[in-house]
Amino acid sequence: MTKAYNKFSNISEIVNSKINYRFKNNNLLLECITHKSLSNQNYERMEFLGDAVIDLAITSFLYKNYPKHKESYLSREKFKIVSKKTLAAISQNLKLIDMLKFKNLNFKIDRSLSESLSANVLEALIGAIYLDSNYDECERIILSLFSDYLTIKKKIGEKDAKTQLIEYLASIKEPPPKFYKEHVAGPPHKPILKITCEVSIFDKQFSVQSQTVQIGQQEVSRFILDKISNE
Repeated sequence: MTKAYNKFSNISEIVNSKINYRFKNNNLLLECITHKSLSNQNYERMEFLGDAVIDLAITSFLYKNYPKHKESYLSREKFKIVSKKTLAAISQNLKLIDMLKFKNLNFKIDRSLSESLSANVLEALIGAIYLDSNYDECERIILSLFSDYLTIKKKIGEKDAKTQLIEYLASIKEPPPKFYKEHVAGPPHKPILKITCEVSIFDKQFSVQSQTVQIGQQEVSRFILDKISNE
């Protein structure tokens, strides 16, 4: 039994058991797990298609389930749900990246690359299912995969902490916050960063440690907002 066959067999089993879908055209399944480093016939076009199908399914769900919410709230909520972080988490739960056919990729030691590839493969898989079946079947699968992120709640689309901090400072005629980053530990592919924020209404800086600039900026912004609320 060849290594390629093992990989194809494993991904087929995962799709059937985790997603409850059986491909009619197995060539589509094989293509959606093939990286461009290995072949010109790879998952990139399916990724493009799958991204659009996921976007439509989630948008439709939010539109139907939140009839009284304005477009801005729906858009922010959709952005959170279909973020690369969410896609990567779902894909990693399915272990799709373990089935990826590639050449000379070091994603096992590069967390950022691993998350990006995981998200890409999930989008490609949805694109392949769309080509193999139809939109209704894709929508069923997508809503099932994203079910943990689609719980009906009273408030959706709330602005992130960094945006809230910027808007608060603008409302009191103060300049926007300044953010700084410093690499304090860890290898380049898995750094520990010190994210510092400076705001004019306090005479000191505030810092947190994080593995990414984006998460760090959100965390330190939330800390400052909490401090403002408690004063």
